[in-house]
Amino acid sequence: MHFVVQHNITLKLTILLVGIKQFFVFVEREEWKLETLCDLYDTLSITQAVIFCNTRRKVDWLTENMHNRDFTVSAMVTHALSDIRN
Repeated sequence: MHFVVQHNITLKLTILLVGIKQFFVFVEREEWKLETLCDLYDTLSITQAVIFCNTRRKVDWLTENMHNRDFTVSAMVTHALSDIRN
């Protein structure tokens, strides 16, 4: 059985550079974050994105779940070598 849960999403938009938009999305519950992210991809025209996570475990989890939903994803963590980040 699949339930559809609807939530209002408020995006806080900041334009830092020409052509680059930055959004902050507050999601009340951790378990809603993946669905909210996928809803944003379905709603907005997103060609590239940078998504910040606060733990390596969450990066790995999100990467796996996005791959499982046929998104092209690359992961990078802060302790990666600087030449990889650049």
